[in-house]
Amino acid sequence: MDDPKNICLSWPAKLIMIAVVLMLLSPSVSGLFFTDHDARSKWEKRTLTDLPPIQDVVHPKIFFSRFNSFLNDHMGFSLFANRFYRKLLLNLFKDTPASRITIGKDGFIFMNDHRSGQKYGVFNTLCRQGRAEKPKQRYMEALLSFIDSLTSRGYRVTIAAPVSKPVLYPEKLPNSVPGNLVADCLEFSRHKNAIHEIMETMQGKNVLVFYPYELFAKHKYEPYFYPKQNFHWSGKSTHLFAATLLSKLGIQMDENFSSQASLIESFSDTSNILGFKYPIRVWEYNYDEYGITSDNTYLAKLLEGYYETAVDFSCYRTKFPITKRRLLILSDSFGKYIAKDLAPAYKETFHIDIMRLKKNETDMFYSDLIDRIAPDDIILLLHDNGMVCGYWMSHTNYAW
Repeated sequence: MDDPKNICLSWPAKLIMIAVVLMLLSPSVSGLFFTDHDARSKWEKRTLTDLPPIQDVVHPKIFFSRFNSFLNDHMGFSLFANRFYRKLLLNLFKDTPASRITIGKDGFIFMNDHRSGQKYGVFNTLCRQGRAEKPKQRYMEALLSFIDSLTSRGYRVTIAAPVSKPVLYPEKLPNSVPGNLVADCLEFSRHKNAIHEIMETMQGKNVLVFYPYELFAKHKYEPYFYPKQNFHWSGKSTHLFAATLLSKLGIQMDENFSSQASLIESFSDTSNILGFKYPIRVWEYNYDEYGITSDNTYLAKLLEGYYETAVDFSCYRTKFPITKRRLLILSDSFGKYIAKDLAPAYKETFHIDIMRLKKNETDMFYSDLIDRIAPDDIILLLHDNGMVCGYWMSHTNYAW
């Protein structure tokens, strides 16, 4: 047998070995130059592993562990491959690429959980309304106290709850959702729910509680009424909500309000969770006749010192409004989708998502800041599940 030391590889064999090594290394090497590492870091919400310094090689176990993590984090085309895999899951196999998303029948998308680890938490809270009586009573008392703090200062307050998809389209929930939970969602409209209890609590307080379930149910199968690939409402649903709410507030919109609408291409609001941009079509209403302009600079400066973590807020000024009133919308994430639909009715419309408020900010925010904005109308707008849960009050001094 030949001595291994004397074996000599031919040049073709050497070239083949070099080619194989380069092929194996190519994903990692290409990743150093052709992959958007910042995009991956933002999408995965973490810092990618850096190349360990060469002096750490004296500790081989630690060095090669970090080096392996570095290669994994900087693998070439990883984002492309991941997005392709997720698109394949959703479009070909009709399966969810994210645990918080449930894929329903006929392409409907449902958010099943707002917080990690509570699968079907949204369906359970909204459809079963399962809170014990004492916590429910404390929440109602806290809500009433909060509303009283606003009305006692002369503001006209409205509580408005957008209808969410699990109770509007329960027939589109998939078979993977437990049958008794689907049944509860199907029965939602036939029983008294927590929104009705809020209505009863506010009786005699001159506070409108607006929850147009029956109205939405009549329109829900109009084309693109409530984009089935979205979590939030948009287009026709926000426009109908705004028109009906304004009418109940005694503000009658003119013929221009609903005269111009067109279907536009957009992306699903679940795209960040799905891991890729999911194209959809939505209705867009044209309000140019009212001379609406958007400038958040004033509101951003106003929020300084009151709400440091504010991210989602907007300010609209209307040159030809239906009224000379000012509106403040305090909302969860549903608010930004309807703010512009309400703007034609008001001289100024301020919208602030309150879900990031910290407890040490609430006193000044709900007193001094609101008084500085000096609105005529305040709309507390939380989608039905958010209104029922009461999570939004956990940061306030009215917390139940």
